[in-house]
Amino acid sequence: MRKNIFRVLALSLLLLGINGIGHASLTDGLVIYYPFHGDAKDESENGNNGTVNGATLTADRNGNLNNAFYFDGNSYIVSQRKPDINPNGDFTYSLWIRIDTPYYTWNNDAWYLDRNPQGGNGAPLVSLWTHKDTPNVLWYLRYDDSTAPFKNFEGVAGILKLSTWKHYVVVRKYGQFIQLFCDGILVTSSPDAAKSLTPDIPVIGNYGNPVHGLIGAIDEFRIYNRALSESEIQGLFTFVDITPRSLSVTPSNQNVSNTSGTTTFGVSNTGTGTMPWTAAVTPASTWLTITSGTSGTDSGTITCSFPANTSTSARTATVRVTATGATGSPKDVTVTQAPAQPVLSVTPSNQAVSKDAGTTTFSVSNTGTGTMPWTAAVTPASTWLTITSGASGTDSGTINCSFPANTSTSTRTATVRVTAPGATGSPKDVTVTQAPTPLQPVVSVSPVSRDVAKEAGTTTFVSGDLKLY
Repeated sequence: MRKNIFRVLALSLLLLGINGIGHASLTDGLVIYYPFHGDAKDESENGNNGTVNGATLTADRNGNLNNAFYFDGNSYIVSQRKPDINPNGDFTYSLWIRIDTPYYTWNNDAWYLDRNPQGGNGAPLVSLWTHKDTPNVLWYLRYDDSTAPFKNFEGVAGILKLSTWKHYVVVRKYGQFIQLFCDGILVTSSPDAAKSLTPDIPVIGNYGNPVHGLIGAIDEFRIYNRALSESEIQGLFTFVDITPRSLSVTPSNQNVSNTSGTTTFGVSNTGTGTMPWTAAVTPASTWLTITSGTSGTDSGTITCSFPANTSTSARTATVRVTATGATGSPKDVTVTQAPAQPVLSVTPSNQAVSKDAGTTTFSVSNTGTGTMPWTAAVTPASTWLTITSGASGTDSGTINCSFPANTSTSTRTATVRVTAPGATGSPKDVTVTQAPTPLQPVVSVSPVSRDVAKEAGTTTFVSGDLKLY
């Protein structure tokens, strides 16, 4: 809550432009603005981007990572062209700088802001530098004719404080004054010579010939084509870039089915400035592919495709979105794919067979998704049935069973158990029911034999009850 209130106050200060000269915003007259939000892009909308030569991203004065540039004494950033400033007009230069070690080489100078060397040593310039023989940070201004008495000012920052962020501003009001500010406070004010001064292409962090530049960091470099008021400069000094580029990727995870398909993530810049970004699948996530949206600026959509998951385990892939210099970068989001779900089917549920020896079959199939390995076995109590083929398989297959004749007069049943680990419906029991051998009728007659005379006559036999055996 306090952070939001501070943001409102800071932005109100900039937008209202509390000054005595009626300017509505500190964006008025801004011809170059390098906030260094991960790059040297000109965010004044004039497109005068800087080219980075050896400088590396570092934390700014507020601890925001990748929001300032570090210079090693030889590195520098050069603008594409001259700033759009009227040589016989007003201007303001402003920057934050942290001098870690003065890099004194040629002529015992160390230069932190200068101009492209194409103009030669006598070219007009606006420079910030230090000299080995003075403890002060100096501004150096040279008019077009290079004969004006106003060349440099000492004592702008007082005693040089190493490894400390300082805010330096130089203001020219044509024909009236040149003012130097340190940390929002007016240090020096001198008359302006009312002569033409055409600043050349800015070189940040070094001299035109990069041999003796800054060992330290620079942030928030601005050039205006007007003279800022003292209250505006104080506004620049107290302004905190609360909302630099901020990377947002939503949702943090996409749950998808086990079938093939696509899913998307939304990328946006919830901060300020321009935010280029890239997206890539991490090396361990080879099953996921980004089909569109591998890069963009500010807002965009990442579209990912995936094949069916044939495994019985869920799997997760990671997409990493990187926006160098933006808060929250890099950002990892995930795609979680449901596992394949095989469904075990064995048909028929029972095979009725005759009493005679023979064979029968069962059909196994996977009516779900994924790959379904399975095994089949006769249960221990069903010793009279034998699986002759199809004791194992994948997805579809046939179980062949053989059996001897049933010499018993009772029906008998054997069970075949089919197991497919992880599959719905596993294990599945099916049965073979074999018909009995039927009972045979037996008639008893007694006696078994009789002896009779040779003469004609009769004899008798007695039949017993009909019985089944």
